[in-house]
Amino acid sequence: VGSEMCIRDSDGIVISDKSYPLAAVKVALEAIGVTVSKNAGVPAVGKAVAGLTDDERAKLAETLTASEE
Repeated sequence: VGSEMCIRDSDGIVISDKSYPLAAVKVALEAIGVTVSKNAGVPAVGKAVAGLTDDERAKLAETLTASEE
């Protein structure tokens, strides 16, 4: 299920049909308590997102949406 929620593209990470810049996803992951390497690229961040629980994924989406406003 997690892999369906996260698709990697050349510009960033797609979560729930919306593309977010790599840097924004890394900041949002850290905000919800998931640590990724500062030099992590799209594959590593995508893998981290794919491994999230449903609750963590919901928090991530909420954090990313709030950062756009």
